[in-house]
Amino acid sequence: MRLPPYLTFIAASCVFTFGINGKEGAAPPPSTPTDCPYTSTIICPTTLPFRPIDGTCNTPNSPYVGKSETPYARIIGAMYMGSKTPRNVSFFGKPLPDPRKISLKLFSTISSNQITDFSAIAPTFARFVEHDLYKTKLLDASHCCTPSQSSGVCDNIIISSNDIYFASYLRTCLPKGKSVNSPTLDCKKDIPQQINENTHTLDLSNIYGSTPAINTRVRKWKDGLLKVSATKNLLSAYALPECIISSPNLNNEHCFDSGDLRVNVDPLIMAMYTIWVRHHNAVATKLKDILTDDSDDSIFQTARKIVIAQYQHIVYNEFLTALDHTLKEENSMSGTTSHNATLKPIIFNTFSLVYTAIVDSMAPSNITIDGKEILLDRVYYRPAKLFETNGIKKMLEAMQTTMANPFKRYVVPALKNSYLQRALGSGTDKVALNLQQSRENGAPVYTIFYRLLNNIHIGGDLNEIEWSPELKELYPMELDMELLPGLFYEKMNLPGVNYGKTTKVLIDKQFKVLKEGDPYFYSHAGVFTPEQFTEIKKTTLAKILCDNGDLTHVLEKALIRDSVEGNAKKECSDLVGMDTCNWSTVGWSDWRNHGLYFGFYILTRKCNILPSSKCYCTGEPIQYKPYQSRALQNIVNVEAIKKINDIFYENFGPGGNPLNPNKSNFTVILKGLTL
Repeated sequence: MRLPPYLTFIAASCVFTFGINGKEGAAPPPSTPTDCPYTSTIICPTTLPFRPIDGTCNTPNSPYVGKSETPYARIIGAMYMGSKTPRNVSFFGKPLPDPRKISLKLFSTISSNQITDFSAIAPTFARFVEHDLYKTKLLDASHCCTPSQSSGVCDNIIISSNDIYFASYLRTCLPKGKSVNSPTLDCKKDIPQQINENTHTLDLSNIYGSTPAINTRVRKWKDGLLKVSATKNLLSAYALPECIISSPNLNNEHCFDSGDLRVNVDPLIMAMYTIWVRHHNAVATKLKDILTDDSDDSIFQTARKIVIAQYQHIVYNEFLTALDHTLKEENSMSGTTSHNATLKPIIFNTFSLVYTAIVDSMAPSNITIDGKEILLDRVYYRPAKLFETNGIKKMLEAMQTTMANPFKRYVVPALKNSYLQRALGSGTDKVALNLQQSRENGAPVYTIFYRLLNNIHIGGDLNEIEWSPELKELYPMELDMELLPGLFYEKMNLPGVNYGKTTKVLIDKQFKVLKEGDPYFYSHAGVFTPEQFTEIKKTTLAKILCDNGDLTHVLEKALIRDSVEGNAKKECSDLVGMDTCNWSTVGWSDWRNHGLYFGFYILTRKCNILPSSKCYCTGEPIQYKPYQSRALQNIVNVEAIKKINDIFYENFGPGGNPLNPNKSNFTVILKGLTL
């Protein structure tokens, strides 16, 4: 049933007042909580050469903006019952459908058999980006759905007795901890806000950590390196209770430590984390030979800055443009961009819900390694595959040949029925959890979200939705349709875009503030020298997978399947990557005067860059200065000087990198050359 335009407007207006353009939505009369954690004054340094680990002072005029353990922003105002209670009834007094019922009815586990261009690398990298950008802080759910659960801690999902999966395991409840709520950053609005445990910016906090304590834990504290295992160059060990180790443990398996412990969810994401940790260490190793300040922290922070920049380049020039082909020209980054201080790099509350749903919809159900099919719901928290011989290599090769699912209303059983299961029947429904979380987050109904985000007048028919019988059954009143079902039932009629109109607006706005509002974003003028920026733009995900994944061949467009036209496997040796030599702060020694020969002083200098770095100093290692005497200049033997120059390069190395110009008999050699 669809409401007349005036009733749609009245119903919406009675629930909340909206705020758009990245501002907080209006709420009940302002108040100043006495326990607001964002009132302490933070004085930021005038300049910070490197991005802070926890995001504090990332935006100097707003020290808390983008910091870990701070609330999401609202692109549109929240929708609650009253001011704080999550909605569980429709606008017309009837109960909203249970999240599990919505999951079963609207998000099919039966494949539509649609072909997609994406390989399994795409959803894996997408989830890696998710782990970097946000993690909603929840109360401990370990005792939820048990007699000992504490009041006010759990927001469980009820399972009906005729559930097609969980009822067979006598499950009546899926545990979920409630969100840890927070006031807004300005401490003035008495409305629940959800907290992002991670930093809000694209800064690889999932490998470097979002707090100094985590960063301290994952670093080796030597030569700028991150910790890795003693064998196989995998991530270091972490004693995670959920971790399942093979018995007997013949390969010395362990679960992994990193900036975000979601690294341990499955072997696909474990492999992606490992690639980026290895890449950081490879960059740090190269920097050690070319930095004047080769202290651990100098190497670490410089490597971190470079690796974050390469990651940002991949996100904007490979990942987003693969999802939305209309972004290619906008994100070409042919020149430098500018920081926009009016934009705040904070994750939108609704983006955290929608992006998770997109990633989930793309996930495959299995991969094949060595001819054996591996069901993903059988390897949660099991790192065994990575400890096998060539484990990382085989995992990456399997992901390249596995097709991802399209962005549609299809979610694999591994996420719908057995997410995070350790034994059969012990898992949960990730889709239902996300739907429940959207209510707790106060996500607006789709109708309002669609109209306000697209600047469409409230009222009239909603023509962007593909109305199915299931959708009409669950939401007989159009206004009641919740955000995630609405976005997934939007028509996909934008050429080259893998999602609907409203989802595109939301994603574009989010990544706009993450780029323009972040003063450390890699393409902003002054963040890197022009020469360094040019090198960073050579970065491709394919090259990083090659260099750190033990591969010999790779798909040139790493996120795309090999059957897609124009995307074929290439030898890793043929790929061009970034050259770190432009970050060298080591150069020539001072000039050394070797004396006067035939009217010229001969001066030489030594390149202090170690040959192992494969970098070299630009410029000349030898210089001739004429003696200020015409008499001597008239008898200069030009051929002798030319001979000195030629033999100098022949004997002391090409590229301006003399082997040892300061050895004791150097002057004797010069004298011999002039005779």
